[in-house]
Amino acid sequence: MASQSQLTCNFTITSPLNVAIVFQSDLDGNFGGTFTGGTGTGGPVSTSLWDSDGNVFFTLVDSESPDLACIINSGANPSTWAPFVEVGTEAGLTCNLSGPVQAGPDTYDYTLEVTRSAQPRAAEAEAATSEPTTSPQ
Repeated sequence: MASQSQLTCNFTITSPLNVAIVFQSDLDGNFGGTFTGGTGTGGPVSTSLWDSDGNVFFTLVDSESPDLACIINSGANPSTWAPFVEVGTEAGLTCNLSGPVQAGPDTYDYTLEVTRSAQPRAAEAEAATSEPTTSPQ
């Protein structure tokens, strides 16, 4: 379902990590929208949708540990043309999404705070997964 206007979502990325931004389009180049902004480190990132049931996906990656990542889905609600933005898969990173803040007609601002997920220390992790023991009486 095409829309007469364009929905823009702007993302500011904050993190103590060196976060890289990865965008890969489908074979046709889009899912009813476009991605703008720097791939590589930093940000900001913007997505623009011209199709009310379109989506743009991008991935935030820890540059020092590329297997740590989270996927962001920027889309629109087809019936209202309101933004629909969510954090998808998180793998070793925690991505907290704040917003939206309306910045103009059909333009919304978000903040993504990216941190490494808490990892239990090895001894605590082992204790949590081991069988409980009982003392002989």
